[in-house]
Amino acid sequence: MCQESMNEVKLDKEITLAEYQAAQETAHHVDVVIWEAAAIIWSANALLLGFILEAWNSAKPSTYFLILLGAMLGLGMTRFLMLSFGRLKATQLLSFGVCQKIEKQLPMYFCLHSKIDAAYEEAHDKGRMRQRYNYVSALFLAVWFIVSLASLFEFLRYYVCPHIR
Repeated sequence: MCQESMNEVKLDKEITLAEYQAAQETAHHVDVVIWEAAAIIWSANALLLGFILEAWNSAKPSTYFLILLGAMLGLGMTRFLMLSFGRLKATQLLSFGVCQKIEKQLPMYFCLHSKIDAAYEEAHDKGRMRQRYNYVSALFLAVWFIVSLASLFEFLRYYVCPHIR
């Protein structure tokens, strides 16, 4: 092989390794964002729900409208989280896929991403965290939906149909 060809091969390998590193960093960053966002929004939901339940016990009729707004905020935050998860997870899977392709292309000893993928495949564990994530988020959606309906009912009962009281 002439010197120019050897330099091109070395440059291609360096570029490919840089792509591998970038894909790996992107995948790890996205994973952190997914779970930090979930922790923040689920915590905010729990805190907001606590405030709402406390307000409910001592609520004046005009408070039910604010409770309804709080419940709608909880619904919106949770829905945003669920929509973001899908987009972020797609980016993460794409990045890990790039890592796996590069592991097959270059002579790598450990092939970490390919081994992790195979282990999940073997354990039939792919997608379980997504199911759990969706379960917790759906639970918050259900709670916020119930709080919305109950506060709307109380608000309407007092202001629209006062004879029902």
